[in-house]
Amino acid sequence: MRVLYLTTAGFDRPSAAGLRIAAVASAMALAGHEVVVVPPEQPATTAWLPPLPDGVTVEGARPAGGAGGARGDVANLVGRSHGPVGRLLDRRRPDVVVLYQSWLPLAARLRAAGRRRGVPLVLDVTEWYDAAALPLGRFGPHNLLTQLSMRWFVPRSLWVLAVSGPLAEHCGRRGARTLVVPPLSLAAETPLADVAPADDGRVSVVATMSGIGAGEKDGAALVALARAAEAVDPDGARLAVAVVGPAPEEVTARLGGRVPAALRLLGPRDWREVLALTAAADLSFVLRDEGVRRLTMGVPSKVPESLVLGTPVLGNPVGDLAQHLVDGVNAVLLPGTREADVAAGLRRVLDGSLRFDRDAIRADARERFAPEAWAPRLDAFLRSVAGGA
Repeated sequence: MRVLYLTTAGFDRPSAAGLRIAAVASAMALAGHEVVVVPPEQPATTAWLPPLPDGVTVEGARPAGGAGGARGDVANLVGRSHGPVGRLLDRRRPDVVVLYQSWLPLAARLRAAGRRRGVPLVLDVTEWYDAAALPLGRFGPHNLLTQLSMRWFVPRSLWVLAVSGPLAEHCGRRGARTLVVPPLSLAAETPLADVAPADDGRVSVVATMSGIGAGEKDGAALVALARAAEAVDPDGARLAVAVVGPAPEEVTARLGGRVPAALRLLGPRDWREVLALTAAADLSFVLRDEGVRRLTMGVPSKVPESLVLGTPVLGNPVGDLAQHLVDGVNAVLLPGTREADVAAGLRRVLDGSLRFDRDAIRADARERFAPEAWAPRLDAFLRSVAGGA
């Protein structure tokens, strides 16, 4: 069948949205479906994408250079990012429409247009954004529409793909039929950048981070990791921690100007460089606050990426990660998020008692997160959606 997979995000460069959509679309295509990914405008390039199976194409709703900037922001806000959606459905003639996330103005227009044409709408929901992560905060229109969507529209939808069990439970509480699809990873199919691994005898940890400000999802994790590294290895003789993503000056400021000797501040890196750094590391680091709804309902995509590359994870099993991370097998699990918890985990690694089978980690991760492993389940889901329209 023909699937239209809409997203309000751009597709010119790697992003969490783009990687999620590319991987799920790949699983659908491997099941024999034709999947057309439709961002608001045609990307100038898709060279960043890993090789995708036959059946997946990316075709913007409008040509490159269309309504961008402030005009594009307004179009997205009012649900007009893809133009007249009825005309879009008439032109593309899909059997099923999938919308990444649940932006209410666009989701409502898609559902109405689809009902008139007998085309069912599936929501692919991976986040319940907190007000702090949205423009203008708690009292802005983005937060109002997000809360209305997640509290009212999504649970009353018929079909939902949810990234985690807790999110699926919320989405299905008023009857939405849900399938939990964790972050699928294309890392194994992606040619890695030419990044020379550090081979100086130290234990290497890669920490890929995004928002590190106070209240942002990686802010407390960065501080805990830095202080733990300083406590465990003050001279940086046994531990090499690569912090990837935020600019070095931003990290330095967040740490109050005191950067431990073990830390290497690498700044922003290309996605393929991040994969190469992760593949070469002894461990990847992921720490999430268990008291934040957005973090407990989400699943960090860097965990599947790390495991598919054979690199065990140092972190806490927040949310659905408890289903995938096993202490001493593919992870060093931390009992909490404090500096002392991270330091205890680092000491376990440095004492040499842990031995990881990276080939076994890779093989298990492919069964859990590779698109081909999910093709049969997504095929069954799509057929039930089309049959129940």
